[in-house]
Amino acid sequence: MYISEAKRIGCGSFMTEWGASGQNGPALQELKDMARYADEVLASWSWWQFKDYNDITTASVGPVESFYDEHGQLQAEKVFTISSTQIQT
Repeated sequence: MYISEAKRIGCGSFMTEWGASGQNGPALQELKDMARYADEVLASWSWWQFKDYNDITTASVGPVESFYDEHGQLQAEKVFTISSTQIQT
């Protein structure tokens, strides 16, 4: 995010195309860090992918960017990690 440039010209910022991660500890911590930073600088954001659907627009293989795993089960820890109006440390 180009926060300094957004501040300079007086506009908002939007974090896009993020979240390609698994559900392990380091991956979840990275998600927390990114979401927390967006909150700190008042940047909007959206998640890259709700469900895999064999997306041809990505370099990732399988459902790593998805909220659902390869069996169609919700990756709850991933969702809970970013489901707060203010990310906790």
